[in-house]
This record gives sequence, C-alpha cells and structure tokens, in this order.
Amino acid sequence: MTQDEMNTDVESRSAVDLRKSGAARYFEDPTTDVLLAAFQLPDGREVLWDRTKECPDDVAYHIRSGGLVPAFNAMFELLAFKHVLGPRYGFPVPKVEQFRDTMAQAAAVSIPQSLDGAAQALGLNEQKDKDGMRLIRKFSMPRKARKGEVPGRLYWNEPEDHPEDFHKFGVYCIGDTRVEKELRSKLVPLSDYEQKVWELTAIMNLRGVHLDMALVDALQRIAEQAKDRLDKEMTRVTGHAVTACSQVAALTRWLQTQGVDADKLNKNAIEDLLSLDLPEHARRAVELRKEAAKTSTAKLDSMQAVVCRDDRARGLHLYHGAGTGRWSGRLIQTQNMPRGTGTVKDPEAAVDDMLTGDARWVELIYGRPMSAVSDMLRSCITASPGNRLLAADYSAIEGRVTAWMAGEEWKLEAFRAADAGTGPGIYELTASEILNVLVTSITKAQRQAYGKVPELALGFQGGVLAFFAMAAVYGVDMAEAYPALKATADPEIWERAIARYEECLERNDSGTDVMTREAWIASEVTKVLWRNKHPQTVEMWRGLEDAAREAVQNPGTIATWGKISYVVRRGFLWCRLPSGRCLAYGSPRIEDRKTPWGDTKPSVTALGVDSVTKRWTRFALYGGLLTENAVQAVARDLMAHGMLQAEEAGYPMVMTVHDEGVADVPVGHGTLSEFERLLCDLPTWATGLPVVASGWERHRYCKD
Repeated sequence: MTQDEMNTDVESRSAVDLRKSGAARYFEDPTTDVLLAAFQLPDGREVLWDRTKECPDDVAYHIRSGGLVPAFNAMFELLAFKHVLGPRYGFPVPKVEQFRDTMAQAAAVSIPQSLDGAAQALGLNEQKDKDGMRLIRKFSMPRKARKGEVPGRLYWNEPEDHPEDFHKFGVYCIGDTRVEKELRSKLVPLSDYEQKVWELTAIMNLRGVHLDMALVDALQRIAEQAKDRLDKEMTRVTGHAVTACSQVAALTRWLQTQGVDADKLNKNAIEDLLSLDLPEHARRAVELRKEAAKTSTAKLDSMQAVVCRDDRARGLHLYHGAGTGRWSGRLIQTQNMPRGTGTVKDPEAAVDDMLTGDARWVELIYGRPMSAVSDMLRSCITASPGNRLLAADYSAIEGRVTAWMAGEEWKLEAFRAADAGTGPGIYELTASEILNVLVTSITKAQRQAYGKVPELALGFQGGVLAFFAMAAVYGVDMAEAYPALKATADPEIWERAIARYEECLERNDSGTDVMTREAWIASEVTKVLWRNKHPQTVEMWRGLEDAAREAVQNPGTIATWGKISYVVRRGFLWCRLPSGRCLAYGSPRIEDRKTPWGDTKPSVTALGVDSVTKRWTRFALYGGLLTENAVQAVARDLMAHGMLQAEEAGYPMVMTVHDEGVADVPVGHGTLSEFERLLCDLPTWATGLPVVASGWERHRYCKD
C-alpha cells in the first residue's frame, strides 16, 4: 500500500432497490442521498463525514492533488461522488484513474467478492460488523408508514430521531474502511496494465448501452398477454388442476395422475418428457410449461429496472467476474441472453410488428409469442442516436489457444489455412478425421456431430459424460452416430470402448445410468479418436498437472510446462500466463484422492470461489481444469488487449460478451475491418497464435 491512499466507504439511502436496479440507476434517483462517508487518510487519521458537515479540507486536498482513492467495489463510491457528494455537498470528484478497487484485487486472486467473505477467507484481524445489516435496513431503506401517516408516501428513519443507532452506523462505516485497508495490505496490487483494464471496465460501465425502451415496453405487453393466454389454456387442459404455467409442483402432481413419470420440470427434464409418447393433454401441458418458462420476462423486467433517464443501462460488467479474469455480467446479464429459437428469423425486420404490443398479431405472423419475445431481446440493445454498433467475435478462440499452448502444430497450420481460405474449417477437418472420410464429403449434420461438439467438449480432458452433455446442447443424438462410427472406426478402438462401457456399467458411473449403450460407446469412440489426433494436448493435461504438483510439493520453486509456470508463494499457487498475468489458487496442498478405478493418486487441491454457490471451497486441480483455466485466461488477455487498442483508436467500447467485443461508434467514424484488426492485433507474447474475428455493424445488437 502506498502513502498517498485514502481508503473510502460511503453509506447511502434510497427508495430504489440497489440489487435490482444497479448503482447507476440508484444514484441518479432524486430519493438517493449519502448519509455517511468514512475516510482513512494517508497519515492514518480517520475522518467520518455526515451530510450536516462541509467536505473535510484534508479529503478535498487529497482528491484534488491526485491522491488514490481505494474502496471495496469502487464503482459504488465513484458514482456516489459523481452524483451526490460532488454536486450536492461540494466534494471534488476523483477521476476514474484515481480509484483503486479492493474488490477487484480480491477477484484477481479468486477470493470472495464480498467484504465479509474476503475478510473471513484471509482471516483478517479486522472483520465486518455483523450489526451492519440491521443498521442498513434501518437507515438506508424507506420505513413503513405509521398510524396517521399517508400510505404510499416516502418515510425514513432520520438520523436525528435515532442518535444512538446512527452513531453505531458511523462506527460501522469507519469499521469498513479499516477492514478494507487491512484487506488491501494483504492482497497483491493490480499491475499497471490490469489497472488500465479495470479502468476500461469502469468506463464501459459508466458509458452503458442504449436501450430501445419503446420496444422493451411493447415486448413486455406481448409477454404478459401471452402468459395470460398460456395460463388459461393450462387451466383448461388440466381441468383446473393447474391454473398457471408457473405452478411447477401442481403440474408435476397432475402429470403423475396422467401416468407420466415426472419428478421435476427443468429445461432438460421437459425435453426428455417431450421425447416420449405422452397422452395428448399431458403433452400439451408440458409444451405450455416449456413456452411459458422463457426467461424473456425476467430480462425485460431487469431492463426496465436498470434503465437510466437517458435510456441507457449501465454497470453491466464485473471486472474479473470469473476466476480466469473474464468479465461476468450484471443486471440484464448480456452474457447469458437466450439462444435464438428461430421463431423470428430477422429480428431487425420484426421490430415494427413487435411495437404493436399485440400478442395476437405476433402469434398470427410468427407463431409462439413468448418465443418471439425471446428472439427479440438482443434487439432491445441499440446504438446511441447517430451511432452504429460494431461487433467482432473471435473465431474458435479456445481451440486456437489450446493448440498454441500445447504446440499442436498441425492444428495451428490448419487454422491458418482455413483463415487464408486455402483449407477446410476446423470443424469439417475434425469430422473427417473422426469418420475417416474425405473432408469434402462432410455434411452439415456431420460437421455438427463429429466436428463442433468434439472441439467444444474434449479440449479440456472432457470424458464421455461431458461429450454427451455438449451433444445434447447442440441437438446431437449420439445413439444415431453409433452405426457410422462402427463402420469406420478401428476395430481395436471399438472393442476397447465396449470393454470400458462394461467396466463403467458395473460401477454405475461415467453416465451409464443416463445414456443408452449405443450413445455411450459412440461418445467414447469419438473421444478416443479426438485424443489420438491431439497427442500434444493430451500431454499438456498431464504436464500442467505434474507442474502444479511439483510446485506445491516444493514451495518457492518454479515448475514450468510449455508456456505456463507455477510457483507457491504467500499462501497461493500462482499460475503465470504467457501475458505475465497470474491466476491464483488459495491454500494449495497435496491430497490423496480416489480415481474412478478405485486406486488413489496424489492430487493438488486448492481453495477458490465455487462458480455456482459462490462459496469459498476446496476443489481438485486436475490437468483438464488447469488447461481450461489457462486457455480461457489467455483468451481473456487477448480480448483485454484488443479492447484497450480499440478504445484508444476511438472506438468507444460498450460491451464484451464472452469472446465478442462491441463498440458504439459515430456514423462515419472508423470501419468494421479496422475494428476487427484492432481486436486481433496480437501482443508480442502471443506470437504465432492464429487469431481472426468475424464481425458486423448494425443499429441493433444481434447474434450473428
């Protein structure tokens, strides 16, 4: 920690729900106010400000002189200064580059992105005050109207009416700065380069994306009308046993009375049920549930909740949201927009029909209204007035990075040839290798089943179950692949696959309980054929696992495999990437773990944030996972480099969605080809990595 830092924390109040609406919408609302601000000055003095006071001179001097302003989730404090402390209370407003985000530092070493969770994970002396949530509920949220007060009017617990608790609130606020200060002292600072990436993320969050709110509102009306009609039909079909498509428990019970063995109705279960020969009414009820379960209305609700006065949605990106460093989505979650259903073939051309807000009209033109709404969600995001959106998406980036890291030269050459137009696409090439046929004979269906699915499922040591799951995502039935593979595969490979199936069946593992014999064997044969063609990739899985184990067994010693190095220091296993950035795995140790074959193997385990539960938990670091982490981290570093270059060249970045960068560019400025080139112009550390991006320019956001 440097001497020019002023750790900062603010406490505010508002009628806006921060969790649903986000900080940008929250702070622009007229009901939002800052009640307290705590500052840890560089000389160690603690200053607590409340709204009855002037801006402290030392605080103003620190900001005006360019001093750093660390905070946990610094975007919140940044917006507090920008919208309230500056214009309303006379504070100087720090520049984006003055902020240092302690939450970003925590994320960069894969510890929980909450102040309480991070403090507990690192065992800090200072811990977050458990009474804080009570005080926040008391002072930061409107209270209910009391007897004699006007219902619906806004009422607060005012500080002057509760001096003892408000004093505790101030102590809590100061306490947070102490926790943040100690936490920051324990964490590794972001590098200068990563600080720039954080700043670009902050700029994108401040800039936001423009929403077509007329379309959002119209789609919401269509969805509400369609939902009402679906509920009425569900009521009729089930004889009033189920009166709404959302009544999952009631529908499950009703299906069981119809002789349908249903114990859950999630997406996969619904698809499984619809593949069966169901009674007519039961099939229709399941179809109604499937249609009504579209996530469209949740996305539309979120858009309406977050939109600011200028029709922009802000704060959509979380820096280092994933352990690999990739961004994750917030609020409207552009990272997980639903896949297109194909109901609306051309969303741009369908906008006028949707603006009617009439579900019957939409059903007449397009068929299923809820599916049509789902297909239109991306179109709600548009360029700013007078601008157009430019987007570029890296092509097969994870496959390219995997081959580059592994030294799979034949595959790198294949990518280069495909990029130059002198060779087949990698999916066609993979399919031809697996089927042992000429690449020119590969059909579209074969490209999907034997090309795309293996490439996406097998690069990170995926087994039969992983392959089967990926095949299901792309609508590929591996049982149907059985005859073609049996006709072309080496008999020895085929016999080994059958033998392995029998072993796994006896143990009731590796998916034998959910897959047919034909689907399992076809998946196993495809896996083996893919691995045989990728010996360097298979070697990388082993090599990275061995290097990580060596580093943990010999703390302080650097263990290297290929372009990746591992070392244990300061309680973390560090994975040094080609870019020089490091991934971190907490509290590494060696544990004997059982393999599927019953023996034990010394494995590296570490602490990290579970991607589903968000809890700090211990997990095993096997070769495939280490490969996946490193590959996705390298892909992220390429995107960060490209986005920084595009921003500097005058292409204002507004989104990154997986491997896609999106800019909101004035009409007449720049070109799509230049934007693509900027994203693909490699840093020196990525020499030899073939990278291309395909892009589009339109008024509305879309999935190309």
